Amino acid sequence: MCWDKLWSEAVSEFQEFEGTAAQVKTIMKTAKEIGGEGLADILEEDVSELIKGNEEELTNEELDEVLISSAEEEDEEDEENQQEQARWTLEKLSEVFRLL
Repeated sequence: MCWDKLWSEAVSEFQEFEGTAAQVKTIMKTAKEIGGEGLADILEEDVSELIKGNEEELTNEELDEVLISSAEEEDEEDEENQQEQARWTLEKLSEVFRLL
């Protein structure tokens, strides 16, 4: 490491997050307990790859994509809720109250 010679106290001999192997084992155990398609036959390599894949920072473009897709999903949910609310017209409500 380049900082080691300049300020050795600030540099650690970081190899890997402690407990990553334990996390993988816990995930594997939980997946086997839950079972079902895709979980019962999961491999440790797959879990490790997913964990390592999430260690990289997202670029600004990737963050934008995540935010945009999240906003689109919220808009779709709002539209669905509005459509459900629109189905209850005054006529339907009056019919329901007449039946009571």
